[in-house]
Amino acid sequence: MSQGIDVTNESIYYGQHKAVEDVNVHINPSSVTALIGPSGCGKSTFLRSLNRMHEVIPGAYVEGEVRIDGLDIYAPGIDPVDVRGHVGMVFQRPNPFPTMSIGDNVLAGIRLNNKKLKKSDADEIVERSLRGANLWEEVKDRLGRPGSSLSGGQQQRLCIARAIAVQPDVLLMDEPCSALDPISTLAIEDLMTELKATYTIVIVTH
Repeated sequence: MSQGIDVTNESIYYGQHKAVEDVNVHINPSSVTALIGPSGCGKSTFLRSLNRMHEVIPGAYVEGEVRIDGLDIYAPGIDPVDVRGHVGMVFQRPNPFPTMSIGDNVLAGIRLNNKKLKKSDADEIVERSLRGANLWEEVKDRLGRPGSSLSGGQQQRLCIARAIAVQPDVLLMDEPCSALDPISTLAIEDLMTELKATYTIVIVTH
């Protein structure tokens, strides 16, 4: 079930540098919220703070609160890896794992969490996720082919399928269409309209 996000007095730092200052925002569940603004104003930094991805940069930290369904994801004892299991992310450039098949790409996040899967369960997750990303009909006969064999727009939808396979509550998208042609961009936009029924989506536009 999608969940709302409440950000209170959030400032984001990289060492001594304050990149984002005093953000207060409520994001409704089952909605698409777009972040707009000039290049370098902190949109992607703010987006990554919603699943603690910015913390992979040494010296980065946050002041304030980010609550998802009432839970402060920065409270003591909260595991960032667990947060990322509930808040999926799709990046600017399509990044399927090049040595993995289309099917294995979809399952990568689940297997990363050391979940043992029966083949029937794995097949069901792959089909459900690819259907959710509007990609199933295009790739169902070549699931064993490398993910990198797909077109750019298909690769980005594969990355969306990979993100939703773990059934997150929130889906973050960092300029997901900036590397795509207009037709592929339209497909992603249409897909987001469908996905908002299931997920809370926050997107940085370009």
